[in-house]
Amino acid sequence: MDSLGATDILVYDSHNNLVAWRNSSNTTGLMGSNDFYYSNTISCCSAVSGEEYFAIVGFKAEDGTGYDTTSYRTN
Repeated sequence: MDSLGATDILVYDSHNNLVAWRNSSNTTGLMGSNDFYYSNTISCCSAVSGEEYFAIVGFKAEDGTGYDTTSYRTN
């Protein structure tokens, strides 16, 4: 893959308030290059005790023939 990883991460609290947003344009470590597998950990946000959170993560894989995207919502 020419590039592979997360394009953006949106973190919401249990009241559907957006509490954090990261994207690959301004956050290093979300996208990798020239590999078939990419994994990383980034700092995101501070959590409030007792609050529940979920994230929506957008993914992209790209090579010389094109690209594909998908997203995933955590529980």
